[in-house]
Amino acid sequence: MMPGTVAEWTNEQVTALRAARLERGWDVPELIHRMRVEAKAQEAKMPCADRPLAVAIAKWERGESVPRARYADVLTAVYGKNATELGLPDRSIPPIDSELWGRLYARYFDWTVRFLWNRVHDRELARDLAQDTWIELGKTLHKIDPSKSEDKLYGFVAQQARWTLGLYRQRSHSSRETTPEGFDDLTADVAARDDHSRPEESVRLTVDLNRVLTTLPERQRQVVALTIFDDLSREQIARVMGLSVIQVGKIHRAAMRELRARLTGQPITWTIPNTVRALGQAA
Repeated sequence: MMPGTVAEWTNEQVTALRAARLERGWDVPELIHRMRVEAKAQEAKMPCADRPLAVAIAKWERGESVPRARYADVLTAVYGKNATELGLPDRSIPPIDSELWGRLYARYFDWTVRFLWNRVHDRELARDLAQDTWIELGKTLHKIDPSKSEDKLYGFVAQQARWTLGLYRQRSHSSRETTPEGFDDLTADVAARDDHSRPEESVRLTVDLNRVLTTLPERQRQVVALTIFDDLSREQIARVMGLSVIQVGKIHRAAMRELRARLTGQPITWTIPNTVRALGQAA
C-alpha cells in the first residue's frame, strides 16, 4: 500500500455511492465513460465535457449533493442496484389514489377544458390536452397537501394544464396548430357546431380581450389572467403574486380601466362588465 493511502481513505466519507464504485475498482473517468454509454441508451442528457461531471460525482460521493433524476437513473443502471442500495432518494411514484383521482376528475375536468380552450381556441384540441393533463395529474396526486380542501385545487390543476400545453407546443411543428390566424372565422365555426360554445358576441369579446391583454403592463395582465382564466379569488392571486389583497385590488381596477378604454378605443357602457369577475362570467 502506498504511503498516504490509509489517510486518504479515512478522510473520505464512504457513501454507498462511493463504495459501489470502489468495490468495482473503477476510477472516476471509467465511471464517466460507463455513464455516457448508459445515458446514450436512455437518451438522457449529459454534460459535453467530463470535468463538470467529475465535480458532480465527487459531490455525490461525499454526500454533499444528490443526483438529479436523470443521473440517478443512469447510476442505478450502471451499478445494477436500486436507489436505496446506492443511498439515493427513492423517486418511484406511489400508487395512484383512484378514488381521489375520480373525485377530482368529476369536479375539475370540464373546468380544465375551458381553461385550455381559452389558450388554444380549439375545443377538440382543448379536450385532448385536458385528457393528457389528467393522465399526468394522476401521477402527482401525492403532492397535494392533504389539509387542503378539494374544492380549492384550481391552481394545482391549472399548473399541470400549463405544463401539458407547454409540452404540446414544444412538439408542434408550427404555432399555428395552437393559435389560429383567422379569429373571425373561428368565432362562427365554434358557435355553429358546438352547443356548449359561447355566443358569437361573447367569442368576439374574448378575442378582443386576448388581443388587448398583450398590451397591458405585466402585473395587470397577470391579475386579469389569474382572475378570468384561472378563476382565482383576490386572496389566491395575492398569494400567487406575493402581494397584498389591497395591492391586487388596485392593480385589478387599473387593469379594468385600461380594458374598458382599449377594447373599443373609447369608454363603453354595456359590452364590458364593471368587474373582472363579471367579465370572466360574461366571457
